[in-house]
Amino acid sequence: MSVRLITQAFALDLECRLKFVAVALADCADDEHQELWPSVGFIAWKTQQSARQVQRAMQYFREAGALIPLGREGGGRRRSIIYRLDLDTLPRAEPYARGRRGLSPLEEKRGRKG
Repeated sequence: MSVRLITQAFALDLECRLKFVAVALADCADDEHQELWPSVGFIAWKTQQSARQVQRAMQYFREAGALIPLGREGGGRRRSIIYRLDLDTLPRAEPYARGRRGLSPLEEKRGRKG
């Protein structure tokens, strides 16, 4: 578990479903090398999303350069791919400012409350 990466994942400007997968992936990563080898099934269980939703999220992160495949754990079939997680490639949310009075960032973007 990488507390640094989890904190970084919470500060991303992503849709909730993507952010939740990013947090779950960061929770699987080691602090030293930022490496992880999650199974889609485990991330789906952890985020309560379907395996297909997790696959789409992981594809988004691969295409954005945030999830970098390094190889396979132990080699062979049905083995997890080892990834390096680089969340610096993803958009950052604006820092929290007091006085927002209950508006979520998404509501602020849309210009309405609740």
